[in-house]
Amino acid sequence: MTEANKLYKAAVYSGRAAPSDLLAGVYLDTELISVARIQINPEYGLIRHVCTLPLLRQQGYGAHVVYHATDLWQRQHANIPLYLLPLPHLHDWYQRLGFMPIADTDLPDALRKIVLQSRRRHKGLTAMYIQASAR
Repeated sequence: MTEANKLYKAAVYSGRAAPSDLLAGVYLDTELISVARIQINPEYGLIRHVCTLPLLRQQGYGAHVVYHATDLWQRQHANIPLYLLPLPHLHDWYQRLGFMPIADTDLPDALRKIVLQSRRRHKGLTAMYIQASAR
């Protein structure tokens, strides 16, 4: 968790990992260079703050950490859906990774509240999910 938070801070991300989060990371030698955290709810998982060090972006590390996070989630929580709330300019990228848009009405109530709150800050935000068999 400490390494993940150092990476978020170095990349000037506002998110921070909590002890209850499920973390997936990609290392280059011994340095954590990309991380994704999944907030765990009894009804769903929510990928938050996928982050790669700025100097190493556009090299596939972000996709690798998302694949790792989804695989980890599906092994540990096979029957619980996994969602994310990407910024609009990242929708296509996440779709290439297997995520699909989902209507607000199909979301668990607790997640729908998070989506509505997030839209106050990020216009055009759309929830997405991945099916266990998508990868």
